[in-house]
Amino acid sequence: MSSLCRKPAAIVGAAAFVLALGSLTFAAGTDVPFSAPQAERGHQLYLARCSLCHGANLEGVSAPSLTADDAATPDTQSVGDIFTTIVHRMPKSNPGTLAPSDAADIEAFLLSFNGFASGAHDLTPDTAAASMVPYLRHAQAP
Repeated sequence: MSSLCRKPAAIVGAAAFVLALGSLTFAAGTDVPFSAPQAERGHQLYLARCSLCHGANLEGVSAPSLTADDAATPDTQSVGDIFTTIVHRMPKSNPGTLAPSDAADIEAFLLSFNGFASGAHDLTPDTAAASMVPYLRHAQAP
């Protein structure tokens, strides 16, 4: 095969590799889908059900801070870990009483507060529970 025929194949192969890398990033779960209205619902639920212990600004009062900078452990908790904690262990005064949909709304608020970008779709309880995305602060786009 001439070198002229191999160059287009190499370019196509390189392009496919770059596209595959992009899809791996998405498949690895770098995004957590939630909507701005859901985050606002979650904020209202958070103020009513969580802020007494965790603080109005997630700073922690009689319970730990929920800012991603403070909540991350050396093992880095995932979004799914946080959701599971909310569903099964919160509120501390009456654990396990939050509906999974309310817990997903609260998680959407926590994500929004910590710089995750909102999108067009709500975060579902199933998606939240399965998410392996690290719960770390995200920089807001300029």
